[in-house]
Amino acid sequence: MPEQISFAFVSTELAKETLASDGRVPSLREWGDRWLQRREREGLRAVRSDRSRWRTHVESWERCDAPLTAISRPDVRRWLSGLLVKQTATPFHRERRPLSMGSVKAVLVLLCCAFEAACEEEIITTNPARGVKIPRSRGASVQEKWTVLKPHEQIRTLACIPSGERPIVAFALGAGLRQGEQWSLEWDDVHAIESEAPRVVVRYGTKRGPTKGGKIREIPLFGLSRIALVAWWKFRGRPVTGLVFPAPRGGRRDGKAPRGWSTWKSAAKLKRRVRWHDLRHSCATSLVAGWWGRRWTLEEVCKLLGHSSITVTERYSHAANELLRRAAKESDESRNGGSNPGPPLYESGALPLSYFGETDGNGPKLAKTKGGKPMNDLCFTNSQGVDVWEHLLKLPLAAGGRK
Repeated sequence: MPEQISFAFVSTELAKETLASDGRVPSLREWGDRWLQRREREGLRAVRSDRSRWRTHVESWERCDAPLTAISRPDVRRWLSGLLVKQTATPFHRERRPLSMGSVKAVLVLLCCAFEAACEEEIITTNPARGVKIPRSRGASVQEKWTVLKPHEQIRTLACIPSGERPIVAFALGAGLRQGEQWSLEWDDVHAIESEAPRVVVRYGTKRGPTKGGKIREIPLFGLSRIALVAWWKFRGRPVTGLVFPAPRGGRRDGKAPRGWSTWKSAAKLKRRVRWHDLRHSCATSLVAGWWGRRWTLEEVCKLLGHSSITVTERYSHAANELLRRAAKESDESRNGGSNPGPPLYESGALPLSYFGETDGNGPKLAKTKGGKPMNDLCFTNSQGVDVWEHLLKLPLAAGGRK
């Protein structure tokens, strides 16, 4: 009996969503409101952002009050043309400027999904937004869409962050988690942290919400991510439950970078725009390019980052450019019978000279590589064999912590 009542209730709700109260075909505005309500009931991610985009860019369309059956593909193309030249201002950019390509794509996909849902409910027979694409020239750019921190920039950035905040940034760089995944990580999902093979289960992408791909994945901790998380765990008093990276006042952090992020970037003298998400790009590129040791394949990076397919991971193939430059350089060195290892790590200004131990008239006595050559920026060990990451992430124990 309860199952019959539940089924009847769902059927009634779907019927209400399909047609307007007077039996007519709903307008785009009416259908969008019902469709977004349904998505919210289903617990889908980013409904709040979808509502904002719909209200700002779809409900302002002159065809928004037209019945769904009256909207054609030429109508959608004209709407898209207007969206491409539309200018808007934000709290961060008071000056009005065109919408970013990411915003245009997100709104177009949202509209297409709304029409597709109407097709599934048999309100309309065809999706007028299906196949409508943004002109290729609109998305063309001569600038890279993200910033990748080179090895010496990674070290310099971490060195400029207060020690109490450093593991947060170091973990983001070393593990490559999305921001929401890192802020939602809980100690219950951190396993074998004191072993040689610690791992974390990435379960949430928002506050108790799924990850972007909708799948749970388990990733190993290695290198920088392992050192950072172990240091943070000891610094916090070896907790076993709760959020791994809570806000300063407790609770889950919001969808922003830590408050000092802009200050730390300025202190590191980074001359390029670096977003928090660029730490994820830097992680992937470092692995593909072999900056942190063995070169990872695209398949391995795809699994680590939780991409839906390797096609998404192929964006990091630009790391091959670095490999080509290094190969060309090694070829010239071999032909000339010499070697040009580049500026040593201590010249980058990332660490104090005291870190490198003994000095002579020419600077710190640097360790030698296996080939007997001085270290360059791609080496992460000093003359005493101390790992640079280990040095940067030495933190005092929290009150009551154990050694």
